[in-house]
Amino acid sequence: MSIIIDLLTSYPMGLRGPKPVDPQHLKSEAENWAALLYALRNGEPERLVAAKWKGRTLNKWELMLVWARAESGTDPKAEALRQELLRDIKGKGWITSSAVVAAPEIWEQLKRADSVKEIQKVARRIRRWASRYRPRNDWATRLPDTLASNADKVLIAKRLPNYPQAPEAKRPRSDDKRIEFFAKVLAGAMLDIAPITAAKRLSHWHSSKRIMADLKEENS
Repeated sequence: MSIIIDLLTSYPMGLRGPKPVDPQHLKSEAENWAALLYALRNGEPERLVAAKWKGRTLNKWELMLVWARAESGTDPKAEALRQELLRDIKGKGWITSSAVVAAPEIWEQLKRADSVKEIQKVARRIRRWASRYRPRNDWATRLPDTLASNADKVLIAKRLPNYPQAPEAKRPRSDDKRIEFFAKVLAGAMLDIAPITAAKRLSHWHSSKRIMADLKEENS
């Protein structure tokens, strides 16, 4: 009997299907990429990391929630809390990270790149740029590594029919859509998902920066 069990358990069961992907993990990676690419194109002001207020430390996620709700213009309580924080903390309790200087020429180079070598060169430039401002962040390590090692997938992705092609002069939001497209594709690459599959799975996802921009437009 033991011989039969050994044979059954050791006999190959054929090829398995693709590993299931955690949608939240995929969205989180896409958000990381979108943040990097927006900063690369636009720069980033001095960033609030945390704040000391009334005997506790508010982390950046708590502060982001207050600021997002306040800036949406739809929550008067959030705006009141933001003003109270600004009044009470003033210059003493804020914990910040340094500003990031934009490098739009690197973003333009990524859009124009049409070979593996060019994309790998962009990855090296992103690493050097990020190392000046976020040396301990994924921006300077894991993300450019992924871009360099998946340059062939990026080239394939740029030939897909859903890659945003319209020039910014005709459609001002096209460049934002390109940032989100690259974010989706590269998030997929980090989880070993094909470009077309990643774009499809994240078809309804939008970065937090784009959502905030849309809210500002709606309330302006």
